[in-house]
Amino acid sequence: MTIVLYDTEHFETVETQVRLLNTGGHRIIVLAPEAVQVQLVAAGVIPGAHIHFRTLPARTWEHPGAVYRTCRTEKAGLLILATVSYQHLLFARACRRLRPLKILLGVHDLHDLFAPVRKASLRGMVQYVGRKQLSSAVSGYVVLLDELKTLLRKKFGVRKPVHVIPGSFYRPAPPADLDAPLRIVVPGSIDPTRRNYNDVRQLARALHREVPATITVVGGNPDGWRPSWFNDYEGTLQVHSGTFVEAEVYERELARAEIVLAPLPEVFRRSGHPDERYGESKSSGSFFDAVRHGKPLLLPAGVPVPELLAPMTLSYIDHEHLYYLVLALLQNPAARARLRDVAAAHAAAQTPEGVRARLLPALTGSS
Repeated sequence: MTIVLYDTEHFETVETQVRLLNTGGHRIIVLAPEAVQVQLVAAGVIPGAHIHFRTLPARTWEHPGAVYRTCRTEKAGLLILATVSYQHLLFARACRRLRPLKILLGVHDLHDLFAPVRKASLRGMVQYVGRKQLSSAVSGYVVLLDELKTLLRKKFGVRKPVHVIPGSFYRPAPPADLDAPLRIVVPGSIDPTRRNYNDVRQLARALHREVPATITVVGGNPDGWRPSWFNDYEGTLQVHSGTFVEAEVYERELARAEIVLAPLPEVFRRSGHPDERYGESKSSGSFFDAVRHGKPLLLPAGVPVPELLAPMTLSYIDHEHLYYLVLALLQNPAARARLRDVAAAHAAAQTPEGVRARLLPALTGSS
């Protein structure tokens, strides 16, 4: 079978889907911008006999046509639209024209697709209608967490197939050195709407020059937002940011860390879009950064903990509680070692082989 994967943003999602589907029995065509292709290669997804890269046109309105032509020319048996952020109406039309091809749509923000905000402007109405038509035109959906699937069924009454494909698989790595300072990493886009950086600032301030622990913030900030205090707390706080952070740097800092800190807001808000809740209607890349590297996760108490992450997650009430959690781990090497080992053992169950046995027959009709 020929499988076409489309995405313009989330190379981690495409990487996971390629690893899942690349059994040697399928031909996989990845439609993505060159920047995403570079990240995929850095992550180990190399074009070859079974994996092929195709570069998308620069103009987004041409993407639906490129997807349509590729599926028709290559006689695709499965199309996965991993992320569709624009041109929903044109994608809906392309999907209808591709019937009876099996088409799965990746859903990252549940309310934004199934309960979009009605806007008075012409553009807003086109976007609203486009989202509705696209959700209707596809054969099924792909989500990252079981909780998102549950919400689709219970709240939105979705009856089409919903497949849960995790955002990443576990990669074995050397265990953290418990005699070294405790390394905390804050991964992901540097965006104040996605992370509460006050928790990071307060923790860095409390740890600075007093506690053998370090914090590394790593992620792109294409919008240019960077607080001035990122330059403070020398020796305690380190920041890797910029318009683009290379996958090698991102993965290196995650591998070096002992704990992943994800200071997510209880509600994710964007102007002109419905509210989303992490762990219920929206996932976070930080969840799967922790899984991929087998690291414990620190999460605010107001954010629901997905079942996938429960055994490897510690919740904190506020920045003071966060500080005392870090102190407690430093003062109790046995608890620190147990947390490390439990997280690694739990994450190790998230493998392509395990997910493949559960999902592949439903996705491709093969095993």
